[in-house]
Amino acid sequence: MRLQPCHTPEDHGSFHAAHRKYLDDAEYRFLAANYLNHTDEWPVLIGALRDQMEAGAPPESPEVQALVRQWLTYFRSYAGDNPDTHMKIREAHRLEPELMEGSFIDMPLLEYVKQGVAAATSAR
Repeated sequence: MRLQPCHTPEDHGSFHAAHRKYLDDAEYRFLAANYLNHTDEWPVLIGALRDQMEAGAPPESPEVQALVRQWLTYFRSYAGDNPDTHMKIREAHRLEPELMEGSFIDMPLLEYVKQGVAAATSAR
């Protein structure tokens, strides 16, 4: 299945307006300048993670770990490397459900990714 981009330029404005409430000026400028960097790649990654999740692959499996690393790379490309900024963006997504609309990311998939991140962190 070919998924469409998570957020297209057409809904870019509302997406940024929602994030603006949570980020300071520097964080927002970085997000605004970089958010669309992986627009075409995100849907492929989301589909691959969903396939792994639905097939019952454990989050710590090498295949899922490779996808989780890719997820983190894409996320950091627009969020930067500051854990405080990451927390703000996660909070925005939790409190502004419209940010997830059309992204094909739901709570089960997010939980699966979180488990993958936890597995990667504990493996270090």
